Formats: sequence, structure tokens, C-alpha cells
Amino acid sequence: LTAPEVLERAAPSVIRLEATLPDGPAIGIGFAVSGTRIATHLDLIEGASRVTGRLADGSRIQVRRVVALDEARRLIVLDTEGARLRPLRIGADETLVPGATLYALGDPQGQRTQVLEGSFRGRRRSAKQPLELLETSAKLTPGWTGAPLLDERGRVVGVATQTLASQAFGLGIPSRALQ
Repeated sequence: LTAPEVLERAAPSVIRLEATLPDGPAIGIGFAVSGTRIATHLDLIEGASRVTGRLADGSRIQVRRVVALDEARRLIVLDTEGARLRPLRIGADETLVPGATLYALGDPQGQRTQVLEGSFRGRRRSAKQPLELLETSAKLTPGWTGAPLLDERGRVVGVATQTLASQAFGLGIPSRALQ
């Protein structure tokens, strides 16, 4: 699939999350993994008293509870109780080869879902997260935290993790952590 095709197919499954934290608001991305559940990066909402989401069509949803948490990988799955989300398919990150095209979908400015295209550069470990991470040439700035990383068939192969704005690459948590 091309970047516009991935955007068209997957945008309805991407949710802009807004969290109310003790030190102020936080904004990031999540994506539907079932009809009522959203996966995202834990750093985005850890300690939040309230989390809401905005879908691509502009409608708002309320997050009700945490249904799964993996502190080591910094992933969380949230339940919206009653939302009708369109889930993305989870792919196998193990099949990625260097040079494979990756797409990140997100809404960091809160205007509309965008797509970033990059290539898979390999696997790495970081001091902040000693587990294996996926490296992409797409520059994933902090507003992309929690965004799905999709392969050329539109399947989730990773979840964008926090990176420094000065880095010339992006990092993602492998999709196998969602299973």
C-alpha cells in the first residue's frame, strides 16, 4: 500500500488522546485494537485522572478503565465502554527486514490524522528502555507517542515510543508485545 492508501484505510482507527495529569495536559496517539479498546504508550497517560479521545471524524470518546498494562514495555490497553472503534490488524514485527517501508499514523497537532513514511532500519536497545525496540527512519517527535507503526499491508508492527526531538529517527515497541 502507498502512504495515502494506508492513511485512508487506517485513519478511522487512530485516536488522539488527551490526558489530564497533575502537572498539566498531555497529548498523544492511540489506536483501536478492538471495537472498544485502545492501545497506547503508558508514558502518555501514566498518573492521569482523566483520558478522553477524539476520533478522525471529530467525535469524542471517554476512556473508562485500564484492561491491560505492561510496565516493562510501557504499553497500556484502555477500554472505552461503548465506543464503536474500527480495530487495526496486528502484524508480525519479526518479519520486518531492513529497508521495509513503515508508516506512522497520528494527529499530533489535533487537526487531522497524518502519515509519516520511513523505512525499517533495524532493532536496538536504549538506556531508557532496555527491551528491544524497532528503529525507523521516520522522525517520530514526542507528539507521536503511542502511534501505530504499520507495515506495507497496513498491519500494526509497532507502537511509537518517546524519542528526543533532536533524534533523526524514531523508535517503536514491537507489536508482539500487544499479543
